[in-house]
Amino acid sequence: MRVKKGMLMLGIGFGIGIMQLPVHASESQAENPVEISDLEIVETTLAASAESDFTWNGTIITGYTGTSTTVVIPSKATEIADGAFRGTNITSLSFEGNDLLTIGRDAFCNCTSLTSVTFPTGLKSIGYESFYRCSTLQQVVIPENVQTIGARAFYGCSNLNNVEIKSSILNDTGWDIFKDCSSLKTVTISGKLSTIPNQMFQGANYITSITIPETVTSIGENAFRECTSLKSIVIPSNVTSIGKDAFYKCTSMTSITFPTKLTSIGYESFYGCSTLQQVVIPENVQTIGA
Repeated sequence: MRVKKGMLMLGIGFGIGIMQLPVHASESQAENPVEISDLEIVETTLAASAESDFTWNGTIITGYTGTSTTVVIPSKATEIADGAFRGTNITSLSFEGNDLLTIGRDAFCNCTSLTSVTFPTGLKSIGYESFYRCSTLQQVVIPENVQTIGARAFYGCSNLNNVEIKSSILNDTGWDIFKDCSSLKTVTISGKLSTIPNQMFQGANYITSITIPETVTSIGENAFRECTSLKSIVIPSNVTSIGKDAFYKCTSMTSITFPTKLTSIGYESFYGCSTLQQVVIPENVQTIGA
């Protein structure tokens, strides 16, 4: 069989793109290898779900009517309304662009098939019970610009085993954010927080260890309240105050190390720490609550 001179385009699908391989197939070139310079890579990205798959109020997504379980929020969206995806069978959630600022109350509550969430870097607020009992969710990375996380945001996410907090400006957190996350043993705080906000880890009853960044200067009220599996903790060298009920009923805690700069230990901050064996109060402490 004779092959006419021309160019054959071989399309090879790789999921993340198409490799187009030009083959110069003439009688004189048939046995010559293809040069690397002849390869052309055409990159593609995961397309946003169609805007028609959602119900809208301006730029706010109020509901999901699509059939795909893999959801990519369009860049048009700036907010996901309260309860917008509650109880749906979505398995994967990601975002086109970084314009989304707010995830509302109960937005993904009881999405029990949701295994993967990738938040946009522009996100500022994660609402009350927004991912409540998403029982197959495995990993959460809190982006750099998040300022608030509502109470019980990840309550009952029983397969959640990896949490990283990248935000350096997180300043408002509700109670029981990680309560009953039975696979979550440790949390990484990579952001340069100046304070551990009030209630941030309250009720995180399966966490056994947390490393507090050296940038932290204060630990808020109820910050680690009823972290009943937490065994020991080192308070960073720059911390000057520990708030009311900060380690209330951390019943597994056997040791704690205070920094020399510490000046204030709050009311009932270590109440009910029944296995704590030794406490050394530094020389600069001026007040100890009842």
